[in-house]
Amino acid sequence: MANAKRKSWEEMTNAEKKESFDKHAKYKLFEAHKTGKADWQKNMTKEEVDNTIPYNASTGKTYSRETSMLLRAEMAIKGYEKAQFVTMEQGNMMGGTLKYKVDEQTGEIQKTKNGKDARVEGVKMLYIADYEMRPKLDENGKEIKAFVKDKAGNEVISKQTGKPIEYTVKEKIPIKPRLETKTLYHVSQFDDLDKTKIKERDLNAIQNYREQAKTQPYEIKVDYGKNLGISGNLEKQLNHLTIAQNKGIDYYNPAQLDMSKEKPKTRAKKQDKGMER
Repeated sequence: MANAKRKSWEEMTNAEKKESFDKHAKYKLFEAHKTGKADWQKNMTKEEVDNTIPYNASTGKTYSRETSMLLRAEMAIKGYEKAQFVTMEQGNMMGGTLKYKVDEQTGEIQKTKNGKDARVEGVKMLYIADYEMRPKLDENGKEIKAFVKDKAGNEVISKQTGKPIEYTVKEKIPIKPRLETKTLYHVSQFDDLDKTKIKERDLNAIQNYREQAKTQPYEIKVDYGKNLGISGNLEKQLNHLTIAQNKGIDYYNPAQLDMSKEKPKTRAKKQDKGMER
């Protein structure tokens, strides 16, 4: 019997999309865990937790829960210092052009399956889409184009092409809710990105969330074991760090706490054996 044709993302149901994304997320988190440098592998004060929350450098808004952990994972894998991310469109609006994907050994630009020059890869985040950003059309049905401008109102010239950076003007169109992914890129993955347009991390929203959570009669559960099928130390670490981030409290690596509990037990066993002798 021939193998069934693999569905494209557009052909998948929401449940199938969720399953596919979860596999991707699980792999990314394990990859970061292997580095030994992920945020969840070290103790952090509440200030350090807040100061490392990944956020959108164009809006200042912080990311939460699984998206935040995936971006923290990317930080560990790629060795990024600042947790600043944007979409490709936002990066373009900030004067940047996404870098090409270069082979580390040959220095040559890699190609896509279609034979085009490949761009660097980002991190996918899952969200519920209830609208689409579609190209805005003029009265003749043609897409409206515009040029990126700096604060002085001058057109921004791309160092890659030597031409003004152009983008397609888009508008919001309501759609039936469905699961979609959005790719986020670190600000360092863009050439010519205007760093003066990078906003500071805005913690107002998460601070408000923390205050409101204090008055709730229940606590929102965090369970990466149930959500992604992750177990062991990594599950505990992701759960604890997400809770610390949600509540604004210190984070203690549960793996280290478990090890410290084991040491007294080991000593006690050795003492018991000594007494038996």
